[in-house]
Amino acid sequence: MIQNNSDGFPIVIDWYDTDEKVQEIEDGFKAILSKYNLNSHYDNLMFMMLTKLQVMEYQAYELDLQYEHKTRARELAQVLLAFKDQNPNHVSSILIKTVTEPVKIADPQVCQWIGKLIKDAINEGGVPLTLLGMEDSKMLTEEQLKQLATSKIKKPSTGGMKYVADFCLHLYLYMIKETSIRPDPNTLLSDTLSNFYFDVLTLFKLIEPTTIESEPKDYISTLLRNRIKKLND
Repeated sequence: MIQNNSDGFPIVIDWYDTDEKVQEIEDGFKAILSKYNLNSHYDNLMFMMLTKLQVMEYQAYELDLQYEHKTRARELAQVLLAFKDQNPNHVSSILIKTVTEPVKIADPQVCQWIGKLIKDAINEGGVPLTLLGMEDSKMLTEEQLKQLATSKIKKPSTGGMKYVADFCLHLYLYMIKETSIRPDPNTLLSDTLSNFYFDVLTLFKLIEPTTIESEPKDYISTLLRNRIKKLND
C-alpha cells in the first residue's frame, strides 16, 4: 500500500460532499474509539470502513440502475404488447403524466395516429431494444414481451440490511484478532463489540436508532446471526 499509494489511497464517498460532513464523521468516529479505548486503531478501522462504504455506494448505484432498467423494460413491453396486434381504433384514450399535471388524449383520431406509429415501428423493426437492455439487432418474440410485461421487480431497498451486516462482517476478523473488545472464545459477539457496531452503523447512517426497539447488542446479534445463517444455507 505504501509503495503503490505514496500520496494516499483514493477513496471517494459521495455521501460526504461537504467539509462539515467529513468533519462530523471524523469527530464522531474519534468519539466512538475513545468510548471503547480503541484510539490506536483509528487509521486501520477508518480505512477499512471507508473502503467498504465505497463498495456499498457502488453497489447501491448499480442496484438502482438495474431497477431502473428492469422497470423501463417492463413498461415498454406492456406498451408494445398493447399495440402489437391490436387495431389502433380500439384504443379509447391515452394518459400521459407530466411533471405538472396528467394529460389525457381522448380524441379517437389522435389515439389512432399514436397507435399506428407504435405498430409501424414494431413491424419495421424500429423498436428501441437498447432500452430493454438488448442489442438493436436482436428481435423480441411475443413470448419474450409477455415475460417482460409480467415480470416481478424487487425494489433496491429489499434485502438492504444484508449489506449492513456485511459491513460489520468486513471488520469482524480485525476486531476479534486485534482489539480488546473481542468476544470470548467460541462466542460470536461480546456485548461491547455489538454496541461498538451499533454506534458505528449509527454514525455512518446505515441504521436509524429511533426505529429500533430492541437493545443495541440484541439488534446487532440478530442482524449478524441471520446474515451468517443465510450465507451458510
